[in-house]
Amino acid sequence: MAGPFSILAAPVPTLTASNNGILSCDNPTLTLTAGGGIAYAFYGPGSDQIGTATTYTVNQASTYPVIVTAENGCTARVSIAITDKRVPLITTQPTSASTVHLGESISVPVVAQGSPLTYQPFHLP
Repeated sequence: MAGPFSILAAPVPTLTASNNGILSCDNPTLTLTAGGGIAYAFYGPGSDQIGTATTYTVNQASTYPVIVTAENGCTARVSIAITDKRVPLITTQPTSASTVHLGESISVPVVAQGSPLTYQPFHLP
């Protein structure tokens, strides 16, 4: 091919992405919102959503990648980190009261769901 020629680069879409808070007992689901394109892909634990919808509802703490596709076919990617401040759910606990005398010990099984979990015993007066 002889002569001058031009190469035109298609612009990358300007991706906007946000969430509406932190997961909590009062706010058990969040909505991720993206903009700047014609197609959107939200990825996360549990399920993915690919299509033209600009919002995605989540209920787990994680990092959610979002990919937007512009009309020219170019894509941009960003990740949205979601934090979970909900109280852990105790799924198993002692079923009866126990008397423990000074100097004795007791084993108390507790199973809980949530992340991250820490255990801190306390004494009630």
